[in-house]
Amino acid sequence: MNTTTIARIKSKERHVGIDIGKSLLDVHIFELDLHWQEHNTSGGIKQLLTKLNRYKLTRIVVEATGGYERLLVESCAAKNMPVVIVQPIQVRQFAKAQGILAKTDKIDSRLIAQFGVVMQPEIRPIASKKIRLIRDLLARKRQLNETRTQELNRQHKAIKILAASHRRLLKLLDKDIQWINDKLAKEVSEVAEWQQTYHLLRSVPGIGDGVAFTLFR
Repeated sequence: MNTTTIARIKSKERHVGIDIGKSLLDVHIFELDLHWQEHNTSGGIKQLLTKLNRYKLTRIVVEATGGYERLLVESCAAKNMPVVIVQPIQVRQFAKAQGILAKTDKIDSRLIAQFGVVMQPEIRPIASKKIRLIRDLLARKRQLNETRTQELNRQHKAIKILAASHRRLLKLLDKDIQWINDKLAKEVSEVAEWQQTYHLLRSVPGIGDGVAFTLFR
């Protein structure tokens, strides 16, 4: 065991880097040079948090993966654990600055933990489950609106025989968008801190629910 490793172990800080895959979590505690894997499932995450709870953690650093990190982050937040979500590009740039070119799950989890040690990303409260739901609904609404706009553009250029096909799809999209708007209205009504903003936006002529919801972040 070299001097650097001994110094890490003696450190009171504990930075955890977790490389998140669809089915597996690669975990590394930087100061202990400790690495292991868990399944990215409810059971695997429960087991992981039980192990991590043995330590006084400084940060649990994970990369935003587009969804695979959600269950882990929500589980950490529920237990008030210091989880931080960072963008993959930040870690890649950090790796480049360190001269690290190789890529394996074990190296990635260690690198993510090291990123936490060196860069010390700010630990911010994770949004409540309801706020996350509203943001998911807003994201889906944007996707549906973009698809509707694309379909309208295609309809304008389409030959007459395809007109009915375009109308059917637009009708379905309108139905889904209305469902999202109704769901948003219900969920936003239950978030006290957003009520004043919502009613203020709705009081402006020309701004309906559809536009008002897109202004929430």
